[in-house]
Amino acid sequence: MKWVREALDPRHSRGFFSSGESKAELRRRLRVCRRSLEPSVRASHSRAIARSLVEHPSFQKAATLALYLAVDNEVDTGPLVEHAAAAGKRIYLPVVEGMSSPLTFVPFRVGDRLVRTRLGLWEPESRSGSLRADEVVRLDLVCLPLVGFDRHGGRLGYGGGFYDRTLAVGRVVSESSGGAARMPLLAGLAYAFQEVPDLPHEAHDVLLDLVVTENETFSPDGEESQSSLAGE
Repeated sequence: MKWVREALDPRHSRGFFSSGESKAELRRRLRVCRRSLEPSVRASHSRAIARSLVEHPSFQKAATLALYLAVDNEVDTGPLVEHAAAAGKRIYLPVVEGMSSPLTFVPFRVGDRLVRTRLGLWEPESRSGSLRADEVVRLDLVCLPLVGFDRHGGRLGYGGGFYDRTLAVGRVVSESSGGAARMPLLAGLAYAFQEVPDLPHEAHDVLLDLVVTENETFSPDGEESQSSLAGE
């Protein structure tokens, strides 16, 4: 499809998708584009994204972090898992407990047994040591998968609301603690073509603190912008 090729073309991919489209249409078109990425391009972009995040202070300072295991041609987090494990960081993976429930986060070590769920996600077989949604404040960094993003920290997810529900609970805990319990930094990992001018935003939607693509790392508050080059 011509529009897929154009969206993936770095010369004019930014802003290719219209903010006037519905979330459902944006989600559909962005996922079609993502699935069209060649394996070699996905691997190269994923390595560049991993390098940029590993070099970022938020990753270096984090003692505990939540990652995800990629599906549907998402940014591959394998390199991040390896870096985090080598650095002695505590890694957690999200687990879907129910379609209307918040996520829990389960400790993960390289080599732990994984199971494929009915949603097609990879989750740890063991649930020992899980963090509930009201314990998300114990994480320093959460890396979120996404379908789209904008320059304001808007995140287009898959429509299930899992991260929104989970982080809403954590936010209540943080606010009720008077700042003693801080929310983790939220980092969205994405390919540059997934940028949308202005995503439709609702009050319950999660806003990202950091976005990392193969081309740049930026904070939506405008305090930081760092370019990077994709490749080896």
